[in-house]
Order: sequence, then structure tokens, then C-alpha cells
Amino acid sequence: MGRFATQGSAHVSDELVSRLVSLIKAAGDARMIVLSSKWKSCPTRVKRLEHKISARLKTPFVFDAKTPPDRAETPEGRLQAIGDFLEGLSAWRREAGIAAEELNAVVLEDFHISALGTWTCDASPIASTGQAEAYLQRRASSAAFNNLKVTLVHTYKEWSTPQGLLVQVGVGLTQYHMCRALSAFGRSCTLCVTQASRSKRKSSLSVGCDSSACNRLQKDSKHFASHESSETPEKVRKLEPKKLVVAEKSAGVEMDSHGAVLITEQTIRQKPAIPDD
Repeated sequence: MGRFATQGSAHVSDELVSRLVSLIKAAGDARMIVLSSKWKSCPTRVKRLEHKISARLKTPFVFDAKTPPDRAETPEGRLQAIGDFLEGLSAWRREAGIAAEELNAVVLEDFHISALGTWTCDASPIASTGQAEAYLQRRASSAAFNNLKVTLVHTYKEWSTPQGLLVQVGVGLTQYHMCRALSAFGRSCTLCVTQASRSKRKSSLSVGCDSSACNRLQKDSKHFASHESSETPEKVRKLEPKKLVVAEKSAGVEMDSHGAVLITEQTIRQKPAIPDD
């Protein structure tokens, strides 16, 4: 657990920043990194995080855009804000004549540390990652942009203590989440590479990540623990991204606040012992 603890004044975990940087690299050069976290209103913290990412990337880094303010500090408010951004970006792409180009959006989000299946968005139930992805795709389609692929990485976990206390956590980028996000970019996570090598299933590497391996390990906590815009159109116009990372929770923002693209706003509402990553 020590390597996931936050250090210094940046309020982020170096390990989780490193994982975020791995995803940024996997997205390639034609990318846009969008911040959806409530850290949008904390410029000092954002600058410190950008400095950490720059050091890992070995090149200057700043977030390319931010989502509009949440309509409310609720899970639906966050999903709506991301939808607002994608709808605006899609409208611009249509006007710029590049709407036919595919855009791959990976959303890292814990929705204010909320489980799926407990809320709705614009009268639609959001009970699964697929339903959240479909909502975002509909928002983009309303701007006549249909070549959007959305992958939601829900960085949330909950469990109950032996005494029956429910613990809800924005966990940042666990190995399972890295597997899902890298798979969206057609890459393999290190765990799946290892599993494939051991089972001599090298063919699986040619098509990206074998998420079934990570799914199995997610059920085996002992084994798993061991591996474990509102921005200006001019900015968007310069980037013309093919890949979009919306990050709300993945850089490991202090133990009391982890959180699309890739900031972790993990909040532990109760603080019993936390399972390993």
C-alpha cells in the first residue's frame, strides 16, 4: 500500500501518476487529454500534477482542455458535463469537416465515488459501463458525429467490513483498470502479457489485451493484489485528436480525495483497512 500513498505537496501518488503517463503514451501523438475532475477549480494542484506528469513524460505537459463545470456535484452531473464536452467537440469536428474521422474516447471516472446502478442521467438508468458509454455516444450523435468509440473505466470499488460497514472508494488506476484502458488503445497490459506467455497463447497479444485474464484475477484478490470543452475551439483546432482521454480519477490524489483524463479523486468515506491494489 505504501507505493500508492501520496507524497509531498502535490497530493498525488507517484505510482498512479506513472500509470497515467503509461496511458497518455499509449494514446499516441494525436491525442487530447481532458480534465473533468473537481480539481479544475484548484489551479495550483493541477500545475503540480502537470509538473509530475511532465517529469515522467520527459517533455512539458499541460491538460489540453477541461470539461464544463458539473451541473451538480452528483454522478449524473459529472456524466452530463463529459457529455456536454463531447457534444461540443463533435459539433466542432462536423463544422471543421473532420467528423468522418474516428475518435476513440477513454473516460477515467468514479462519478463522485458512486456505484453504477444507483442513479439515472437525463431519465436514462446508468446501471453499467455500457449504459454510461451509450449515453456519451448519444450526446455525440446529437451533434451529427457517429464515429465515436467510448470506453469507460469506472475507477470505483466498494466492500463491507466484517462489522457490516460499507466502504466506497475511488481507487484510481488498479491493474484491472489499466488492462481495460490499454485494451481500448489496442495495447496489452503487463499482466496479460505475462499470463499469455505462461499459457503460450501468444496469438492473444496481436489483438490487444486479454481482459479475461484480468477479470479472473479481479475475482482472486490475493493473486490480483500481487500484480497489481469548455476549452477554446482554437485549442481543439490545433490538436484534431484521434484519441481522447477524459480523466477524472487516476493520478492518485491523496487518500482523502482520488479521481477523466486521468486524475484520481479517491475519497474514502470511512477508513478501515484498505485492500491492496
